[in-house]
Amino acid sequence: MRAEARIEERILTALSMNGRAPARLVGKIAGISSQKAYRKICNLEDKYRIRYLAEVNLESLGYLKFIMLIKFLREIPQADDLRKVLEPELRIQYATVLRGGDYDLMLYIMAESNIEIGLISTRLRRNTLLLKYPAEWYTTPFYEHYGFMPLRDEFIDTLKDKIVSRGRSRPYQATKEKKKQIMQREFAILRELNSNGSADLMDVDRKYGFDTGRAQYAYYKLVESGILKRISISLQALPIRYIAAIFIKITDMELYYGTRDSLLMDIVDRSDTPVNKYALAGDIATPFGVMLLMPVFGEHDLDDTIRMLSEAKGMTIKSAIITTTLVGGLCFRRFDNAYSEQAEFLHSEFGVRLPKKIDYEEKSHSHIKSSGSTIIDFEDLV
Repeated sequence: MRAEARIEERILTALSMNGRAPARLVGKIAGISSQKAYRKICNLEDKYRIRYLAEVNLESLGYLKFIMLIKFLREIPQADDLRKVLEPELRIQYATVLRGGDYDLMLYIMAESNIEIGLISTRLRRNTLLLKYPAEWYTTPFYEHYGFMPLRDEFIDTLKDKIVSRGRSRPYQATKEKKKQIMQREFAILRELNSNGSADLMDVDRKYGFDTGRAQYAYYKLVESGILKRISISLQALPIRYIAAIFIKITDMELYYGTRDSLLMDIVDRSDTPVNKYALAGDIATPFGVMLLMPVFGEHDLDDTIRMLSEAKGMTIKSAIITTTLVGGLCFRRFDNAYSEQAEFLHSEFGVRLPKKIDYEEKSHSHIKSSGSTIIDFEDLV
């Protein structure tokens, strides 16, 4: 890889792991000066139309993730009609039309219980715009383990229902319930950073009338509690042909687990594009298996990927093409796969040597030299 391309990759990785990292730190990781890092960050922001966004862990606030898949038995509704139905349902974070697979519509939904997801499903199926379209509806829990789904600003606004006043006594609540509430300042931070992950925290203090430094304190409290995983980035301008949805159905557990390492290695394999190979990956319960969302750049990329995935036994694979995004959007970034669940599992279960982890928070940079980085990549795994 050319030196400049390598530097660009390191910068994109650093920003994906810590979107609020200063140019000085990004420069250390990339092996360049802070001044050069600043210029390159600005150039990359323009080149890829980079958006800074919050990676929020809403399980900490009591939310569950679901995938809803719909197969229309005759006619498929028009995209505009679908959008009118789906946009007002604020629990839906992503909705897209599929072509070529078993389903015509896919929804990614946040809900606080199985009862709530059932109510959402009922509301959608009874909507007057959809009643005239016979369809099969499937709802399954989604156990996200790679990538993340950006949250709609309108949904973040609903979290105000979880605000608890400072100093309020809650002796009647269990510890589990306390974790499902946030302070006013924490809500304000989530709201602002979800809209713009690079927002100045001092501006947030002024906007909400907080004492100076309160927004920064609330930011670190959110990180400490695990509600805010990180500020990351998404590359909005990419030469993507289309996005593929890959559905893996596991049919033989014994065979599958015997060759699961090939699937895991495919997920964390080095990508020759500016972003990771997959934007999102997770387990689904019905049918039992895995769902992958993949940005496709080359003409044969999807076929090549399905061929590689097929090296894992005990499963069947089907794919569909995302044709129209109705609600929300995906995150395309270059996450450091050394930090992925797949890497940890490859190490613990299959003895794969992990690459050396880079400290993106500047807690310790003894392994990074100012003239270059001793970064070990996933392509170096043995």
